[in-house]
Amino acid sequence: MDEPIVKVDVDVWSNYPRSLPEVRKQLRALGFRGLYLTGVDKILLDRHDIIPFIGFRLYHTAEDAARNYHRNTIVTAVRLESGEVFAGPLFPEELQQKVNGPPLPPPEPGYTAMQFTFDLRSLIADFPFRQGTFVTTILLEDQCSNRIITRLSPGLATEEDPAVVEFIRKNREPPPPPSAIFPPLPTFRKAAISPNYAATPQSPSLPENLGITITIDDVISAKPRRPCILRGSFSLPIERRFMVNNSTDSIGDPRATAVVPVNLVICGDVHPGPYVLSLHIPTYTPIQPGAEHAIVTGYFEIDLFTLEYMPQLLEKYYVWALAGEHISAPCVFTIISEP
Repeated sequence: MDEPIVKVDVDVWSNYPRSLPEVRKQLRALGFRGLYLTGVDKILLDRHDIIPFIGFRLYHTAEDAARNYHRNTIVTAVRLESGEVFAGPLFPEELQQKVNGPPLPPPEPGYTAMQFTFDLRSLIADFPFRQGTFVTTILLEDQCSNRIITRLSPGLATEEDPAVVEFIRKNREPPPPPSAIFPPLPTFRKAAISPNYAATPQSPSLPENLGITITIDDVISAKPRRPCILRGSFSLPIERRFMVNNSTDSIGDPRATAVVPVNLVICGDVHPGPYVLSLHIPTYTPIQPGAEHAIVTGYFEIDLFTLEYMPQLLEKYYVWALAGEHISAPCVFTIISEP
């Protein structure tokens, strides 16, 4: 999915959490509409205790009034070293409840700019405040912000002392083997239609550039034994830690050359969640032995109703697929009780 084609420089450390009407005015002058996020490139763990962000929402009131901004805005952060996703609502529950009263009359047409600030560490309860690199994104139903990459570093002393750098390099533990395929392949190929990790006639085409694509039916029945099939394809860069060493790694399919972490973030229209479904998708792209980096492709077809944390309330949902620095376009579907 493409980034917004705007660039506004904001000194977040100097301005957090100050109101920035000049930035809102600048974004309006650029004709920007949607969600725009600013953050910091580096956090020094020995000096900083927050991960600050300043965000902006610019919208046409009459056209975007249906979106529930306070209830349905979600923050996501991908840890690049592991592929894990951490997610949570941008606004606290008490504010969500305050704005969930009777519907307001339709606003007058106009162009509105809003600002919000947050500390990623305190916003997400299980956020790992330790060394690593994170990609942060804001989601609002079918809208997505630009993505901010932030590196959490042990501190200046660690980075600037050659002896310390060399000691860490020599004593760094090797990365763990890639995760086992999940959902796992069925024991008997005819036992289930899901999961499937080969291309089918219904599979979306591979992305023309690096990225990930997903599809799902617009309407899903919640009746027993009805599936909720999500299909996807990807072309993604991976690093050595996700590649399979056939002599030592057991990941559930000896043909796989790597396992790609893909996380589905699902937001309900009434009960936003967010719901995070973590997948580990095999790829069969040939990889040169000893390679540190590779670009791999693959497909997946999964019945979401077979996954433990998949919501099944009768409402509309927005689903995004996140993989490293890449995010899909959203898919929108509604779960109904009939037929």
